[in-house]
Amino acid sequence: MGRAIFILSAVAAFALAVASPAVPRPAAKQLVVDKDKVQCSKADYTSIQAAVNAASPGDTIKVCPDLYTESVNVTKPLLTLVGPTNVNIGKCSTVTAADPTQDAIVTGAGSYSFSLLNNNITMSGFVVQGSVDGIHTSASFSGYRITNNLAQNNSGAGINFLSNGTNQSRADHNCLRQNNASGLQSEVGNLSTGLVDHNATYRNGFAGLDFSGAGARAYVSVTQNSSIEDNSAGFTMDNSIGSSVTQNTAQGTPRLDPVGGAVLIGGANNGLDVSGNSLTGGSVGNGIRFDQNHFFPVFAAPNVGLSVIGNAVTGFGGTGIIAVANFPNLTLSVLSNNDSSNNGIAGIRIQAANNNNTIVNNGADKNNSNGIWAEGATGNTLTNNHMSLNVGFDARDDNRAANTWTDNHCTTDFPTGTICGG
Repeated sequence: MGRAIFILSAVAAFALAVASPAVPRPAAKQLVVDKDKVQCSKADYTSIQAAVNAASPGDTIKVCPDLYTESVNVTKPLLTLVGPTNVNIGKCSTVTAADPTQDAIVTGAGSYSFSLLNNNITMSGFVVQGSVDGIHTSASFSGYRITNNLAQNNSGAGINFLSNGTNQSRADHNCLRQNNASGLQSEVGNLSTGLVDHNATYRNGFAGLDFSGAGARAYVSVTQNSSIEDNSAGFTMDNSIGSSVTQNTAQGTPRLDPVGGAVLIGGANNGLDVSGNSLTGGSVGNGIRFDQNHFFPVFAAPNVGLSVIGNAVTGFGGTGIIAVANFPNLTLSVLSNNDSSNNGIAGIRIQAANNNNTIVNNGADKNNSNGIWAEGATGNTLTNNHMSLNVGFDARDDNRAANTWTDNHCTTDFPTGTICGG
């Protein structure tokens, strides 16, 4: 009898639990911010930070036009912050002042305008200016989406982009201009599983998109971005694994740095893909430059297993593609199907300490010095390259016995008669 009562009681408790409705979760809310309540008279808050403090995960914070002087700390996950600015990245190089009657302009009261310190935070439609850095993310979190923002005139970087890689983080369709350091940087912390695409950069003090300096980069894709007249580099990368710089464009970059590069690669890159970029130079600098010494800290480990394929590089005051002699630099890598022509020095220039690479099917025409120049490098194989109408030599090797040239197409060579047609 006692067992029957126990069974009946258990069944009744189960039935009651099934019949009881689940406690509903609060619906996501939209919180509205307007500093002066002119554009949004029914705004809930007059500061962005107050709205963030009141928000719950999953909420959206709509920020109306005004000038907000505050440093906003976003410490809750799954928040979406939306401003009214619609960025036209095609006109990023057309500089006009932000308008507080049309834009949500955030000027940080401290060292940043926004610090995003949790997972899966989305931020779009803001103008961030006049801070040290415009937007910070954290290497302790992931799942960021930073899109459709204008970051300009910051004394440091427009965006410092970091992530731990648990989920992909993405920065896209932002205009990054006239920041004193870089438009976007990934520094003083790690960036893993990042996608940086369709951004436009203009006249930043160091680089447009800078993936170098203290920290490591893993599985970062930098693709379909544009750089116009950035000072030292359009795109940089060092200390990376499994990353890529592909299908980007640069025009007039570098602007001021004679030893810079539209694509500037430091050391300790493993498996980096630098392919399909279209790079048009100005009066100084290089198209693609491999040079550890251009960065701090210096990562002296060599670049191993790189693919440098299908880039169009023209009109630079220096060399189209250059691997400089400093530390052991470029090794076991492939340079293939690049067109590096009409440059002020050489088309492709491989200096000492760049050894055991394959250089194949490249074009190097009408350069003001040499087409392809092996300048002290050893153990390299150069095959089926096309070089013509270069002012110095179409093909030059200062250490001829140490490299293998076969089936190359050219007219003039040094040492004479040892490369062209051989």
